[in-house]
Amino acid sequence: MKVDSGSAHDASSTSESTTLGQTRGPREEHRVSVVVLSKDEPDLAVTLDLLKPQCESLRAECVVVDASESRLDEIRVAHPWVNWIDYSGPFWRSSTIPHQRNVGCRAALGDIIVFCDAGGEPDDDWLESITAPLISGRYTLVCGPVVAKGVGVYSVINDFADGEVVPSAPSGNMAFLRSVFDLVDGFDERLYYGSDVDYTWRCAEAGHPCYQVRGAVMNMDFGNPSLTVRRSWRYGRAWARLYGLRPQRRFKMMKESPERVVYPLWILLGALSLLAATRRRLRWAPLAWLGILGLFYVRSRKYPSPRSVIADHIVGGVSVLNESARRLVGEMPPVVFIPHDETPYVRRLADAVRATGTPVASWGSPTPSATMNILLGPLRVIVLAWRGMKVLHIHWTYNFSKSSDAVFGRLARWWFGIFLSAAHAAGVKVVWTAHNVLPHEPVFDDDVAARKVLVDRADAVIAMSPHSADEVAEAFSVQDVTIIPHGPIELLGGSASRELARQELGLDHRTCFTYFGYLRPYKGVEVLIDAAERLGPKVTVLVAGHGDPAYVNTLEKLVTAAAARGADIRFAPRWHSDEELATVIAASDVSVFPFSRVDNSGSVILALASGVPVVVPDLASLRHVDSPGVFRYDHADPVNSLAAIMTELSTMDGAQRVALGDAAREWALAFDWSEIGRATNAVYAGTLREA
Repeated sequence: MKVDSGSAHDASSTSESTTLGQTRGPREEHRVSVVVLSKDEPDLAVTLDLLKPQCESLRAECVVVDASESRLDEIRVAHPWVNWIDYSGPFWRSSTIPHQRNVGCRAALGDIIVFCDAGGEPDDDWLESITAPLISGRYTLVCGPVVAKGVGVYSVINDFADGEVVPSAPSGNMAFLRSVFDLVDGFDERLYYGSDVDYTWRCAEAGHPCYQVRGAVMNMDFGNPSLTVRRSWRYGRAWARLYGLRPQRRFKMMKESPERVVYPLWILLGALSLLAATRRRLRWAPLAWLGILGLFYVRSRKYPSPRSVIADHIVGGVSVLNESARRLVGEMPPVVFIPHDETPYVRRLADAVRATGTPVASWGSPTPSATMNILLGPLRVIVLAWRGMKVLHIHWTYNFSKSSDAVFGRLARWWFGIFLSAAHAAGVKVVWTAHNVLPHEPVFDDDVAARKVLVDRADAVIAMSPHSADEVAEAFSVQDVTIIPHGPIELLGGSASRELARQELGLDHRTCFTYFGYLRPYKGVEVLIDAAERLGPKVTVLVAGHGDPAYVNTLEKLVTAAAARGADIRFAPRWHSDEELATVIAASDVSVFPFSRVDNSGSVILALASGVPVVVPDLASLRHVDSPGVFRYDHADPVNSLAAIMTELSTMDGAQRVALGDAAREWALAFDWSEIGRATNAVYAGTLREA
């Protein structure tokens, strides 16, 4: 049930609090730890001032689990007696309350743990009163009343008789034995709010019901009406999640808190009454529906403000329906990659980000029609935001347009801007990885203009090398580009030996130069074919990839002509599975990538990580690939220069080539995917924390 909370403990936060309670008095058999959660509550200072004499009296420690990211450091400095824990939770969580509760309990030194909310004002004898039944052994889990300081919806929470079993209790005034916490494995981190309610339920099911200590009074300012509405919404959401996570308790939940069912049903009935009113005989239906409010009012008369109670329940009811619908449709992970791409890089990056604790999904295609998917994009991004998406990570833009012609390309570019605006309006943060400064092949009618729109709307831009970062910054006036290198790619099924792979492909002892990847004009495969023709039958050249039929046909003609002049070129213009590609790489002596232009290359990284030396042009964009296993030719005279290097490598001692391959692999594997995942996750977190 517990989830890695991603907590961060400040090792330097030791203070005199760590020594409080180590000396026990004659009657003490227990040690008490008071845990206070905080994020951005300045009233925490008041709470700590009131707690200090009570903690000193019982020799109790006080633990503050603070998620303010140092915004409350002034309070921290003013209270050196507190054991202060800096907490940084999952960036995509709107609330980390259950995580902080677990961190506080596990860091506490006491065997009795007491919870108090930041801003709570305990009575003078509160700590002694709430811990006495635990110290005596009478109870194992207790709570006390929370009294409103001002006029609000409710005057008292937990208004039960002393010693009465409380069906559920907020943690703002709660205490229990650590052994109980350990027994139920702490608070459920799948919940946002309501994890304290769920905690008392699970404790009761484990034989530790929660008892009321009426004399342990906590005073609390429940805030202004706006905060009250937000709280109602959050607890409505919590109740819906509890219905889903605890199906065995649904009947009890309805019995204990019928308003969580009655009000959502009443709201749904309102929609039906409006529909019924379209019929002449049922025009009275909305009035009858409103009349039910009278029954609600009568039921709420025991509260100070019945109308406020009704409003609170209506907000909660809408939230219950909203959260129930989200759970029915299905929640989305906080990060979504677009497009849905199965390239090794995207797969490995997604796995690396997931390893940090952040769930990742792909955008996918809701319909078989590419045009319909483009048209649905703005609406879909809003729906996915409602379902939980917080970050949209764009890698390539090719699926935002079907054609780059003047009419469709212009409309697609305009619609792309609408899509990005919809994401912004829905609160979704957009991250773009500049795999290419501009697309290698046209996507829109004007890709420069489309890139400007993307960069303007992006909340963060990632580049894979310093050169790419500089180019993006210069081309689009970007102030801040994060450099995260391309990680090593290793294919599954790549364990075949060189001998077996060459036997499978029908290759002999001659040096084998390979090209693999997409077949596109900018890849420069024609240069490799011309260079192979110069070398003749002394070497074998294997080209494996797939591409546009027209371009593939052009390459086939060139290969046929070169073969007629004595070149040994094996041309496999088709899609290769990972296993087939692994065989090609295993059979390779050297891989050649004769790009005419490129910003980054996953194929180069794949070859190096597989222990194969590579030959590339001396382009500035590839200077960051500075492995000992990289050979460069003059791109100003590509055919002659490439042929010369291929001749040199073909006569190189085999052991020397193996050593170069080992060095290439060592260089590539130095880029750790776990570090790349953490760096990417930090970019996501930064975009949300700047909001």
